Amino acid sequence: MFFVTIKEDIKQFYVYREETMNNDMRPYLLIKRLDYRGESTTFAVPLRSNISNNYLPFKHYFPLPDLDKTRQLHTHGLHYVKMFPIPTQFLNKFNYPDDSYNNLFEYIYSQRNKIIMDAQQYLIDYEKGEHVLYSTPLEEMMEIYNMFRQ
Repeated sequence: MFFVTIKEDIKQFYVYREETMNNDMRPYLLIKRLDYRGESTTFAVPLRSNISNNYLPFKHYFPLPDLDKTRQLHTHGLHYVKMFPIPTQFLNKFNYPDDSYNNLFEYIYSQRNKIIMDAQQYLIDYEKGEHVLYSTPLEEMMEIYNMFRQ
C-alpha cells in the first residue's frame, strides 16, 4: 500500500468519468492483490477531498480527516466507487508536498486491514451488480488492464 499518481498516458485508454482523473497531482492509494472476477488485480483508489455526503453510503468510501479544501456537507476520503484497475507501468511515485500527507498515510496504514476489506467488499458487491450509476465501469477497464498486464 502506498500513494501514487497516474501517468498521463493511461488517460487515452481509460475514457470515462473525468472527476477521477482530472487532477494530474491527485494521490491514489495503490492496493495490490484485490480479487476481481477471480483475478488478482492492482487497483488505484482516489483520495477525494469533496465527496458529497448527500447520497453516499459509508460502504462506498473510507472517511479521512477533512482537509482545508473540504467543503461544507462534503467529506474527504478514499472513494471506492471511483477506484479502477491500473497496470503498474502507468504509475508514478507520489511526492509528498508537506508533512500532512505523511500523517495521512500513517493513519491510512494503521487502518489498512479495514480499507482492504472494504475495497474487496465493494468489488464483490460490484460483481453482483450492486453499484451506483456513477461508478467507474470496471468491466470495460478490466479489458484494458488485461491488455497491459505483465
